[in-house]
Amino acid sequence: MAGIDVKDGATYCCMEGPRYETRAEVKMLRMLGGDIAGHTSFPEQVLAREAEICYASIGIVSSMAAGIEEGHVNAGVVEDTMEKMFDDVQQILMNAIELTDVDEDCWCKHSLEGTVHQK
Repeated sequence: MAGIDVKDGATYCCMEGPRYETRAEVKMLRMLGGDIAGHTSFPEQVLAREAEICYASIGIVSSMAAGIEEGHVNAGVVEDTMEKMFDDVQQILMNAIELTDVDEDCWCKHSLEGTVHQK
């Protein structure tokens, strides 16, 4: 899609930002099965599910973490990557909107059925 490498099903680990993860934290996340660490996407996903709203997330690897990449992770690297990716991400979002059938029935519209939080 848009000439971008895509990995479906990655395990996202949300960390407390705005600081970057330490080498020890990255090692821990890998041991726990994490693929990507970031500072966003939570609690939005949980809130969408609780409201039975369809939700999808796009994760952009804007830098390799400490312990994976030599040197220090800094905001300049992240900003440069995001600037380079902007047009591609915008195209992905436009394609997703065009392909979305708002009338389709899916599991997320019924995610609370059978729970104590059921409407």
